[in-house]
Amino acid sequence: TIGGFKKTILKPTSIIDYNKHMGGVDLSNSALHHTFIDRKTYRWFIKLALHFITRLLFNSYIIYKEVNSSCTLDEFLLKYCKKPNDKK
Repeated sequence: TIGGFKKTILKPTSIIDYNKHMGGVDLSNSALHHTFIDRKTYRWFIKLALHFITRLLFNSYIIYKEVNSSCTLDEFLLKYCKKPNDKK
């Protein structure tokens, strides 16, 4: 409202569709942003590979979470993503 008057602005249908369907993507981007480290010094192909790996890990976490709802993303990564030389 400006000066006490309401002005109705119509949104384009593309914006309405984006807001309706992109909530899950925004949530996954938010979760991945706080969990994984993105370095500026990586070459483009390393960044691309890390991006796909992080998406793969996040998608597997979502599927795992359907069965074990009490697990957080950090706990999932610590439990299932170990270095090759780590012992169980």
